[in-house]
Amino acid sequence: MASYVERRKQERKPVPMHVEVRLESGVLVEGNTVNVSLNGLLFETERSLPLGTRVRVYLTPESLPHEHIMCRGEVSRLDDWGVAIAFDQVQSEHVETLYRYIRYTVSDVPVA
Repeated sequence: MASYVERRKQERKPVPMHVEVRLESGVLVEGNTVNVSLNGLLFETERSLPLGTRVRVYLTPESLPHEHIMCRGEVSRLDDWGVAIAFDQVQSEHVETLYRYIRYTVSDVPVA
């Protein structure tokens, strides 16, 4: 029996965030994160997205609803757990914010 080998270079954390994914066509898909890293996220949604679709992602942490993180990427996987998006760009002013949420546990996230 083959064992699972983790290929991710960045740690993923179950940080609760609201997700808005906007396709280039303008279609908006919303959901909630399952987990997130500096390289991407997995989110639950009632809608499906085509693999390889280019998207803009807006993350809003549940603990700080006034704070937003903007990223760009592409739909990299669809499965029973949700839709995975691989980031290829996180806006420079939001990299530190995203890192802070991933680095600290939900109860330890420092308020900016």
